[in-house]
Amino acid sequence: MNQKPLLSIKKLNIKSGSLQLIKDFNLELSAGDYKVISAPTGTGKTTLFNYIAGILPQAAFEVSGQMEKTPDLRVSYAFQEPRLIPSISVLKNVMLPLQNIMDEQSAQTAARQWLTRFNLSTKSNDYPESLSGGEKQRANLARAFAYASTGIYDRSVVPEALEGPYKNSLLLLDEPFSSQDTDNAQNIQSLIQETLFIPDTAILLITHDHTFFNDNSIIPW
Repeated sequence: MNQKPLLSIKKLNIKSGSLQLIKDFNLELSAGDYKVISAPTGTGKTTLFNYIAGILPQAAFEVSGQMEKTPDLRVSYAFQEPRLIPSISVLKNVMLPLQNIMDEQSAQTAARQWLTRFNLSTKSNDYPESLSGGEKQRANLARAFAYASTGIYDRSVVPEALEGPYKNSLLLLDEPFSSQDTDNAQNIQSLIQETLFIPDTAILLITHDHTFFNDNSIIPW
């Protein structure tokens, strides 16, 4: 039986004043899909992500077309510029969205696991201002992956608390490889591939780095 897509966009047009940012754009993402948008700066890629995430300012844009999301779709967004809260630790930044779906202790355990996965275990108690640009981006990614993923935690440590109302996840990654050395970039790509094995999860990615994807994954833009 064919599975209903997690996300379907048909004939999307987005304008800002007289500027046409997106024209007749179509997209369908199903569980396990990994799609990449690679295009020059200023061509509407981040605008598309903001639209999908539901944070596009309506007053500033003219939008037409259709978007359908599967019920209870959890959209997790790693912005191009890390939006870490400077007044709280890196650990608490990653915990923030998790506290909406699990208790505080479980959120802390899960956040620590993701910080370790992104090679930030020694930075958990630091504040964002003390991090390098690459470290800030990895903390930003750790938060997004933690919120999107419920299937790869150690369940002996974080058990039933991970069973929330959401059964479907879409992970939006805007330039996830920026400011990363080769080892960390390769690790991020490995975590992306691992996340695709989580049931009912898809990934949409913006990048200028062509190292980690093949032509089959590229969306015409």
